[in-house]
Amino acid sequence: QDAILGEEDTSIQGTSGFRWVIDPLDGTVNYLYEFPSHAVSIGVEFKEIPVIGVVFDTALDELHASQVRKHSTRNGREIQVNSCSDLSVALLGTGFAYQPAVRRSQAMIITELISQVRDIRRSGSCAVDLCSVASGRLDAFYETGVNWWDVAAGIQVVRGSGGIATYEADKKRIIASGPNLWEELNNAINKAEVANASQFGSASANI
Repeated sequence: QDAILGEEDTSIQGTSGFRWVIDPLDGTVNYLYEFPSHAVSIGVEFKEIPVIGVVFDTALDELHASQVRKHSTRNGREIQVNSCSDLSVALLGTGFAYQPAVRRSQAMIITELISQVRDIRRSGSCAVDLCSVASGRLDAFYETGVNWWDVAAGIQVVRGSGGIATYEADKKRIIASGPNLWEELNNAINKAEVANASQFGSASANI
């Protein structure tokens, strides 16, 4: 029997080593406002390693799919991350939490980053943004405070398109980009987080 992890920590234990990680609607507020950025996200992991990712963009009618050792696709066509290697010309996606105090701290970190990149985009759907990195619509994505069900599918889609994507459970932090941008992006993010922590103290403790 496979295990299941869903939004709001809905959990069913399993014995097979496989676990389905499901977010039935990523971008709920967007959906309520009819803002065109929301998706169904389904990931499958084996012994905690993502092996399948499927994200259906319900606004654009786009199906992103990836399986380990196979190339990611969008509506059946292979997709590829951008080759961008210079952070100053990179288009960076991000997101913000619902809680005002956390959102304020996140905004301070983005304030540190915004002068180092081409521009910032926020769609309101983490799953959609990860697929945008995978398909070259974004050069990179960074967000803190996200849950595993928000990113489990998108991580595999990014990796299957030649990109790098990591999730740190302690910070609930997701970073994704093409390989050429990865080191510079991570250095900039880490410096911005340290600067925010030293300046605002406990305000950044939730990041």
